[in-house]
Amino acid sequence: MAMNNNMMENRKEIVQVITDKHEIEKNYYTNVAQAQGLIHLDMNDFYGFANKHKLAMEVIVDSPAPVSEQTKTAVAEVKKHGIETIAAIILSVSYNSLLPLTIEELNSVRDFFDCNEIKRGVQENDNILNDRSISLFVFE
Repeated sequence: MAMNNNMMENRKEIVQVITDKHEIEKNYYTNVAQAQGLIHLDMNDFYGFANKHKLAMEVIVDSPAPVSEQTKTAVAEVKKHGIETIAAIILSVSYNSLLPLTIEELNSVRDFFDCNEIKRGVQENDNILNDRSISLFVFE
């Protein structure tokens, strides 16, 4: 057990905010659409929202915190950038295969979004820094 605690202490939180539309689209294609997931998202999901709404930003959070806390962090970043009204979001959740994601974790993010259009994806990814990572794609 001490080994797990030491491993947790060495982990870091990464929060990245991207506002360049081309970089967001490239990230979505590479990290979400091309990844096979338990709940798969594709480019049709992205363009379905992009054709109806303005693509505002992507927030990536990779931290030792649970998915719900990572989502709070991402939403706080959205608000810091002056976005008060979110028309649609795509939430992609990645998890390390050594610690499978639970339905409870995925459902824990329901109350963070005040918008009608939400798409969620879930994928196993052993290349993330921590056990969980989220990418939030925000449309106004």
